[in-house]
Order: sequence, then C-alpha cells, then structure tokens
Amino acid sequence: MLHQWERFRASYWFIPVCLMLISCSSAFVFISLIDRPDLPDWVQTIAPMIEQDAARQLLSTLASSIITATSIAFSMTIVALTMASAQFGPRLLRTFMLDKGTQWILGILLSSFLFCLIATHQLDSFAEFADARSLLVATAMLAMIIDIFGMIYFLHHIARFIQADQVIYRSYREFIGNINHLFPQPAAKSTIRVIADSLPQPTEFQHAVFAADCGYVEYIDYECLLQTHPDLIAGIEVFARSGDHIFTGHRLMTIHANLPVSDAHLADFAKQIRVGTNRTPIQDVEFAISQLVELALRALSPGINDPYSAMACLDKLTSACAAIGQLEFPAQSIVDTQSNSWLKRRTFTLEGVINTAYDQIRQASVCHVAMIIYQLQSLYSLRKAMPDTVQPLISAHCDAIFQLTDQQDFCGKDRRDIEEAYALAR
Repeated sequence: MLHQWERFRASYWFIPVCLMLISCSSAFVFISLIDRPDLPDWVQTIAPMIEQDAARQLLSTLASSIITATSIAFSMTIVALTMASAQFGPRLLRTFMLDKGTQWILGILLSSFLFCLIATHQLDSFAEFADARSLLVATAMLAMIIDIFGMIYFLHHIARFIQADQVIYRSYREFIGNINHLFPQPAAKSTIRVIADSLPQPTEFQHAVFAADCGYVEYIDYECLLQTHPDLIAGIEVFARSGDHIFTGHRLMTIHANLPVSDAHLADFAKQIRVGTNRTPIQDVEFAISQLVELALRALSPGINDPYSAMACLDKLTSACAAIGQLEFPAQSIVDTQSNSWLKRRTFTLEGVINTAYDQIRQASVCHVAMIIYQLQSLYSLRKAMPDTVQPLISAHCDAIFQLTDQQDFCGKDRRDIEEAYALAR
C-alpha cells in the first residue's frame, strides 16, 4: 500500500478528482433536496431570490471566469515545473508535484467550474424551484470568491516555492517526514526478532527467484516474505535492496526450503518485491539524501555557480545525517518467532549514508575554497552528534578533503584557512 499511496501523493490528479466528485455531489444535492422554508434565516438573507434568466447568465459568466483562471494556474504550474527541471534537475520535479498547495488550488478551480457547469445544464429542470436556484447561484458566487483568494495565494505560493532555499528546505522536510518509513520500529506484538548474522544456515533445497522485468526496486515487504508459505521455507536470503537497479533474470533472492518448492510458490515470493521505473524514498534512505546532493552539485556547476545554495544543502545534509545517527538501522538478519523462518538481507548503514552525503560534493568542490572550508566545518559539527563507531569515517572524510587541496594551487591565506578548518575537524 505504501508504494500506491506514494503514487497518489506525487500526482496532480488525485486531490482535484476528489474535489470534483464532491462538487458534483453538492450540485445535485442542492438541486434535489434544498427547501427554502427549512433553511436558517441567515442563509435566506445571503441567497436572495433570483430569476431564471439572471441565474443562467450569472452562472455562465462565473464558469467562463473560473476556467480562464484555471488555464492561468495550469500555465503557471507548467512554467514553474520547467524552471525547476532546468535549475534543480528533473528528479526534483517530484518534490514540486508533492506540493499540496498546488494540488488544492487546481482542485478548487476545477471543482468550482464543474459546479457551475452542472448548475447551468440543470437549470431548466428545476425552473419552478426558485429556492434551489437561488441557493445554487449563491453557492457558485461563494465558490468564485474562494477561487479569487485561491489565485492570490497561488501567485504568492509559486513565487516562493521556486526559490532555491525553499526547494532545499522542502527536500529536507520530506526526508525527515519519511523517517518512520525508512527506519520502521517493530510493533509491540511483532513476532520479528533480530538474530546474529551467523545463525541463518543453508538448507538442502535452495531455490533462486529471478526478476521478470527490469527497473528499480521500490519496496520490499520483508514481513510478508516471512509469512509467505511459512510451512515450506526455512529461510530467505534477499540480494536486492530498495533503490537497486535490476534487470530481467536478476537474482532477487534464494529460498531455503525443507522440500522442493513449485514455481507457483516461488512467484508468490517475487510479488513481495515491488519494481518500478524510478527510485522512490519509501525505503531508500540514500535516494532521499541524494536529492539534496544533486541540488548541491547543480549549484556548484559552472553554469549555475551558486556556492551559497550548495552550503545550504550541506547544512541540511549534516542535519539529516545527525538525525539518523540517533536511530537504529534495520538489522541484516531477522527471524519470525512464530514460524521460525529466518530472513537475511542487505540493509543501509550509517556509514553508507554519510558517504552518499559527502563524497560527490567533496569531488565537485575541489576548486571552491569556501566550500572546502565549509565541508570541514560541517564534518566538525557532525562529529559531535555521531557515535564513536563513526568517528574514524568522519576523520577519513576530512583527510580526503585535505588531500584534494594538496593538488590545487591556492594562495597562502586560503591554504592557512583550510589547514585551520582541517585541524579543528580532524
């Protein structure tokens, strides 16, 4: 269900379609159920009686105005997406499409237009019900007022959203918001327990499960894997990991069984690995980090040359690494105590996340003195939040940055500043 919800969230149709369905239902409710004598006095005050021809003309005018505003909103959205793709990279379009503000504004405009369209079409069918007609027109006027304020908000929202600092911040907030999915905590009554990596033992019957198509691994349901035919298996060794690119015939896992397993049963295991056309942050912590890295790399490119945005990315990367440094990463080997079936898998590590966050930026900023110093300062800040087991890795990153500076011809002051930052971070 997580990957399906991810598709809904990153789409421009889900919220608008829901609002349009509500709009259609509301229009038919007004037409068939509204009775003026049963309405409160304050409603009758704001919805005065209106003639048939006036109602038709007003609804037609509102519908034309709303669809014009909708076309402007769509044009602004396309322009913003084009600018984002050129400046921040095509992969960051997903961050823009996740924006609820844009989805709600488009949904409100389309649902208001649909409401006016249905009301205009059905106007002759209840010519004798002046109360319903008047309330219908008043509701359309209210929708138009909401649309006007929505367009004002949309103009402000788009102008603010395409700013580099906002894009960086939203990418970071998305990563923090997905931490519960990236590092799930076992339920209180869960039968899954962590075991030592040496405990899983191969069995006599081993069956390989291969990929039927190529793509990126989006999601692996490990609990369902252990619950799939538990009477047949002794354990599962999963070779694929979320974010891996696999090809047709790629070995996904090996089923260790106590007896031969049919191809139909092996297909049930393969269904627990979701393969898509692109990487997603559902289980892929390094992908979530790499979005910020891509922003920093583009900012450091000669065509953009925006070191301040790269520094902002580095700040968020340091904060993200510090946040996950306090969490427990999923274990490589687990067992279901109910069925005694074990599972061995490849998992992400804190060391791998830190390497993903800093390696490419170090390689791209070799000529930027300010970025070199800022990386060393960020590593110094990160060191204070990391456990002792990660301290050698941070020192290795500091050494790698300093070694790259030996190959550059910096002036004396710049080199002294780098050496001071290195001595502090090291």
